[in-house]
Amino acid sequence: AKAKEDGAETPPWYDQLSMAEDRELEKDEHQKKVEEAEAAKERRRSAWQQEMQKQAEDERARREVERAQREVAAEAERLRILEKLRKEREEENKRLREVAAMDREAEVAGRLNAVWRQRELVARRQIEEEEMAARLEEEERLQAKLEEELANRPRIAFGV
Repeated sequence: AKAKEDGAETPPWYDQLSMAEDRELEKDEHQKKVEEAEAAKERRRSAWQQEMQKQAEDERARREVERAQREVAAEAERLRILEKLRKEREEENKRLREVAAMDREAEVAGRLNAVWRQRELVARRQIEEEEMAARLEEEERLQAKLEEELANRPRIAFGV
């Protein structure tokens, strides 16, 4: 009460000013907390977004690696098939060459056999002709001998 009497008491407007400043500080602190919460929320959202983006990039990279691996595997399979087809073609060509060679050999052998058969036929005919000539000669000789024997027989005259 003494301060009231001597005028040393804090004037009411000063208390109001102090209260207003306290309210301003509280508002500022509240605003600061809200902003910090918003900033933290934004940081979390940004971190989440970055994580999602990183996951998407990782997934894209993984798919790209898988695609590249599939392409390499497909190329290897294509080359394997081409090599198999090349070998099959070579084997078929070799088989065709062998068949052609066997056909040529058969043709040559056929010609040689025909010549050989012709020679054998000529030789057989010659032998047959020689045998036939020898038989005819033998028959002629026997016939001549028979005729000679008949001519040399004494004739018997009946009823003379």
